[in-house]
Amino acid sequence: MGRDEDAWGRPVDARLVRFLLLQLDRPASEDELFEALWPNLSVASARRSLQVAASRVRGVLDPPGARRSTLGRAGGSYRLALGPGDSVDADQFRAAAAAGLDARGEGRRRLLERARSLWGGEPLPEERYSDWATAYREALIDRYTAVLTASVDLDQREGNHVGAAETARELVRLDPLNEAAHRALMTAYARAGRTGHALRQYLECRRILIETLGTEPAQATSRLQARILAGEAV
Repeated sequence: MGRDEDAWGRPVDARLVRFLLLQLDRPASEDELFEALWPNLSVASARRSLQVAASRVRGVLDPPGARRSTLGRAGGSYRLALGPGDSVDADQFRAAAAAGLDARGEGRRRLLERARSLWGGEPLPEERYSDWATAYREALIDRYTAVLTASVDLDQREGNHVGAAETARELVRLDPLNEAAHRALMTAYARAGRTGHALRQYLECRRILIETLGTEPAQATSRLQARILAGEAV
């Protein structure tokens, strides 16, 4: 369902499509759309704005001569109807992630790598501060975190510490406050013989936690640092 941003008449048109894409399993009522996209307008003004935006969206999404609009309206609710050739990237990623996380044996790595290849980056960055997109965004990021974590664990079990470190760095970039990701990176560095990198990673983890949350690292992280300092196997 992707369209170039220049195709939309106004930013709110693309926002309307994004909102409805998150509701593919059910119609979205006018009230929901008013609250999400036109919260500061009166009901009458919001309804007019919705009708105008919906008309512009149909002009972009509907092919000439289409018998049925991609953007349907019934009983005061709106819904997107995807065609046979349309798909949502996030749905493809979710399916691949589920297959990879559920897999066991030799096929697990291939399936996890496929899920990683389908990750498109931060979900809905345009709606980073929209309450209606928060749960959707967080669920996808959590799923990708699970895929990366499983990949790190697989690399560690197979002794691929360089690969584990590379993936753990991605985990840290994804969420700098994820202590488990910092510990995974410290462990990978230590097992690869890069003790200095492991200890610097602890300091980076501690700095971020103190500056952002005002807290020290958890005991598990501090104990890992102490073991690395003592030259113990981790």
